[in-house]
Amino acid sequence: METLSLPAPIMLFAILLFCVAAVFRYSVCAGMLDRPLVVGVIWAAFTGEWDMTLKLALFFELFWLDLMYVGTYIPPFGSMSLLMCLLLVDYFNIYEVQQLPLPLLLSVPWALTGAAVERWMRQRQSMLYFTLVERGEAARQYTLPSRVFVQCILKLMALQAVVFAGCYTITENFGHLLVNWVSLPVFSWLNWGLIWTLGAAMGGFMA
Repeated sequence: METLSLPAPIMLFAILLFCVAAVFRYSVCAGMLDRPLVVGVIWAAFTGEWDMTLKLALFFELFWLDLMYVGTYIPPFGSMSLLMCLLLVDYFNIYEVQQLPLPLLLSVPWALTGAAVERWMRQRQSMLYFTLVERGEAARQYTLPSRVFVQCILKLMALQAVVFAGCYTITENFGHLLVNWVSLPVFSWLNWGLIWTLGAAMGGFMA
């Protein structure tokens, strides 16, 4: 199986896009900018790979669509799975839908990792609230907590960048070993309609 080394700009852009999506998901409420469909459009505009990218983005949007923030529940980070899958598609040099099951299986679980990192960060940074209260009482006046807010965002982006790069490295190496062992499976009966139907069905089932 022929694989392609990912260009450094592609990998760096994937990390940057993931970090920005994490900020819009966690720190800045800006509509749907963290959703797989939006991330997919941005990725396609950067790489020029519109067909495969948008079709995969639709699958991950359907897969995670019904899992949303409710109370203290943090839904899986669907955009992390999407970017992982797009990088794997490039790495394995995949152009046909019949070769997608392995990249999909390898990338879907990482959405849970993204949510776990976000949950951990929320628990850690919730302690900053008491720090802000103490500072306000000490100063005996209202102070805009912009410095603490910026620090939280930068820490989140740095942590997510390390997590994403580490998770992709693990996935790429495992996928490479797996393909060398059993070759990349090809399912001749598979098409995009079935993939999208499966994504929608699994999303409804998990909800």
